Amino acid sequence: MNPKPKILVTEALGPQGLAYLQRYADVDAHYLLDPALLPGLMDSYDAVIIRSAHRLTRELLTGHPRLRVVARAGAGVDNVDLTAATELGLAVINAPGANAIAAAEHTFGLMLSVIRNIQKGDRHVREGGWDRQSFLGRELHGKSLGIIGLGRVGREVARIAKGFGMPVIAYDPYISDDIFKTHGATRVQTLDELLPQSEILTIHTPKTGPRLGYQQLAALPQGAVVINAARGGLIDEDALYMLLEQNHLYGVGMDVFSKEPPPPEFKLFNHPNVVLTPHLGGSTHEALAEVGVMTARGVMEALNGSTPPNVVNVPIPPFGNR
Repeated sequence: MNPKPKILVTEALGPQGLAYLQRYADVDAHYLLDPALLPGLMDSYDAVIIRSAHRLTRELLTGHPRLRVVARAGAGVDNVDLTAATELGLAVINAPGANAIAAAEHTFGLMLSVIRNIQKGDRHVREGGWDRQSFLGRELHGKSLGIIGLGRVGREVARIAKGFGMPVIAYDPYISDDIFKTHGATRVQTLDELLPQSEILTIHTPKTGPRLGYQQLAALPQGAVVINAARGGLIDEDALYMLLEQNHLYGVGMDVFSKEPPPPEFKLFNHPNVVLTPHLGGSTHEALAEVGVMTARGVMEALNGSTPPNVVNVPIPPFGNR
């Protein structure tokens, strides 16, 4: 009888995902493993599962004959060296779409916080104030919503936007016309078309998506709101600050940053019309459960020699030269 595989979980995976793994494997699970300890543990496991606090670099992945599978419990795999993993024969697993609803809802939370002055109003009341006129807000209803990226999260955003009565326009050269029609989004062929029409702009692409700098952001209508709950670095943060200072943008909501956590000198800290959250987009109990189970299933399928639907590479057999 073959021994159970050993799996290292470096961050909170959720009880459902852990329970699934524990049915078929010996699991060492950590709420948050010190990243400095990870290199010394890599030799001992058949699979390693990370989330956001660890990076699986070429150096870290090399030299572990037992290791066969690595997984990122989330949609993105920016913190895994995919090229190295593929060359080393390691299957890379992720959990695409498992947190799409959570990320889309957080996007609207940021929108509402910005345009309805929710955080500023909260502070004002806590300080004993009751100046309603100073916090006069705006409505989402009737505002044109520009979406860059109509993948799983972008589609959920489009769906929710219809409930607010927002016309939706979207740019995604990789998605079929049928998807646009199904989700009630008007298709544009270029960012140059999208940006001038977007009273509220939100981006939902992987790290390889378009970068928005000063020139692109300045093409937004006067008083526009910009939301980024996708990937840090997709939007030039200094350009956002400049356009806020110039009163071209009304407000900004950000859940992700080019450097996380942002440094003390981060300029957007200093603008009152900015709402910032610490990468909470996929952080709900429901999303964590779905991500955990999807990741766990994919890891076990890969360890058993199958090709799960959530494998993101094709490892080079027979598990490379490690």
